[in-house]
Amino acid sequence: MPLEQFLRKSYKAQSNTHIASLKNAGNTGIKGAWSGSELAPSMRSRGVTVASAQIKPTGLMMQASEIRRVRKVEWQYGFLPAAPPYLQAYLCNAARCAALGSGSGSTDRFNGDNANSNFVFAFVISGKGALLPAIRGEKLRLVVSYE
Repeated sequence: MPLEQFLRKSYKAQSNTHIASLKNAGNTGIKGAWSGSELAPSMRSRGVTVASAQIKPTGLMMQASEIRRVRKVEWQYGFLPAAPPYLQAYLCNAARCAALGSGSGSTDRFNGDNANSNFVFAFVISGKGALLPAIRGEKLRLVVSYE
């Protein structure tokens, strides 16, 4: 199953909320941010995509009546022992996914999307067969800045 299809299926299974994608209005001012964390999934096999639980907006974002748009998303993830260099990592919302080049960073890939949307991390290690030893997921962190 292609990654995008897997992630959309995983996303829909965890949430009945429809998340609308908005057009980028061009205003780059940051008005606020929300952050969240979850535990990264453990990985025991190569070639198997695993997804985290959804990271959901917190606090006042849950009650916001006006739609706020994403400006920047920052992430951090880790594994013990350290993930192999051929780990592929992705961050997704209901509208799109972004490949993550490292264990921490930021992206503007989600600019213009609804800032009140959930996010999910997904990981796959290329190849086939068992990982010995398995790698244990550490905490995933996410900060969504919005206007």
